[in-house]
Amino acid sequence: VVLGPLLTLIIFNPKKPQKELKTDLSVIFALQMAALIWGIFTVYQQRIVATVFFENDFATVSAIELSSQNYPLEQLQEFSKASPALIYFDKPRSNEGIKKLIDKFEKDGISPLHQTEFYRSLTDNFDKILPLQINIDASIKANPELSSQLNKLLASSNFQKSDLKYFSLKAKYQDMILAFNVKGEQVGYLTP
Repeated sequence: VVLGPLLTLIIFNPKKPQKELKTDLSVIFALQMAALIWGIFTVYQQRIVATVFFENDFATVSAIELSSQNYPLEQLQEFSKASPALIYFDKPRSNEGIKKLIDKFEKDGISPLHQTEFYRSLTDNFDKILPLQINIDASIKANPELSSQLNKLLASSNFQKSDLKYFSLKAKYQDMILAFNVKGEQVGYLTP
């Protein structure tokens, strides 16, 4: 954003021939366009493509974290039609499964959260995470601003507070509380 005008200010000289000025400005324009395209591509790669229940919380997964493994992002639709896809991470219980998870982390540097062979449908496994839901009343007591957000969510979704299940989401830039119906479908979120 600053580079183009700054270069123009440095390079521009009214005494230069018209052709030379056009060439200089064309080069600056090309640099600006390249920077814009690179920025758009970077933002696109960082978009959230999955929200995965991992350990005790939800966590976000960006496109680059899966596409760097050559994982086709369209396959996330197999687990969830939501966008970003809602996924359950099925922790391996066998020694062989645990070894596979650790080996992939140690040899390939792939975080357990990003190991897609352990991804499952959240709605099919929602009962497994129910014991790990958070106490929304305790969260509201700790952060009273959540009360008005929750009231807006309940009014727009026609649910009662007790109808929903609440889970924490640990995200890169802002943690949230996700609200689900009993079928495991996300109804909304709160931002503490």
